[in-house]
Amino acid sequence: MAEIDAKSGYCSRTKTFRSLRKPLHLPPKDLPLSVSSYALSLQPDNRIANPTAMIDCATGRIISYENFFRQVDSLSFHLQSVVGVRKDDVAFLLCSNSVKVPIIYFSLLSLGAVLSSANPLSTEAEISRLIELCKPAVAFSASSTSAKLPKLRLGTIVVDSPEFDSAVASESSEIDRVEVSQSDLAAIMYSSGTTGRVKGVMVTHRNMIANTASFKQHRSSRRSTAPAVTLTIVPYFHIFGFFAMLRAVALRDCVVVMERFDLTKMMRACNN
Repeated sequence: MAEIDAKSGYCSRTKTFRSLRKPLHLPPKDLPLSVSSYALSLQPDNRIANPTAMIDCATGRIISYENFFRQVDSLSFHLQSVVGVRKDDVAFLLCSNSVKVPIIYFSLLSLGAVLSSANPLSTEAEISRLIELCKPAVAFSASSTSAKLPKLRLGTIVVDSPEFDSAVASESSEIDRVEVSQSDLAAIMYSSGTTGRVKGVMVTHRNMIANTASFKQHRSSRRSTAPAVTLTIVPYFHIFGFFAMLRAVALRDCVVVMERFDLTKMMRACNN
């Protein structure tokens, strides 16, 4: 450690920089664990402190954490027993921000499925390229964008349909538990294509667990560790929005979800 500069973190031996932050306490690599289970394990013991998980900015609809977990379980059961989603199946999401997206994410991650989200404003040609890269078995889409998707093995689930609402509201039975390794693929995100064609980026459960752990460590270092209320305008299909969603659940924060950025609506939400 003497070779590492205490101020900059520069190591003269390896000629690289190291973080000066305290090492993260991560679970053993060989422990079967999904990022969804890990995020839930980090939730504060005092769960009464913040019962609200999400607020829909447009409608004012409130989803409590109790209801959030119930809907995740219901959708997981539906996807496994009715749709036929299995471990390592890729699910392609073409959805704008909504309170439904985190429910879909957590359901799929708990089943060991692989998420692959894209901008719903993408053209059919762009979507075709992404489909070629991730080879999905099932898709989730709004009714306004479902026509952009090809026919898939397990079909397309329309998230603004009565069928979807019924799936998340129905009574769920125990699902067949799936063992997820931290080295398993959790998501396929996409590069911007700045230097060429869009490329798929593989993200493992371990990658996401480490990122979520860093959020927890940062919150623990603050004077106040109370849950926060955050306004989400970053799209969930972006890696930043994806990690922000995981952080919110792990820290039991309340998230106000906006479909897209609108200054007037944002100011109104802040005032409310």
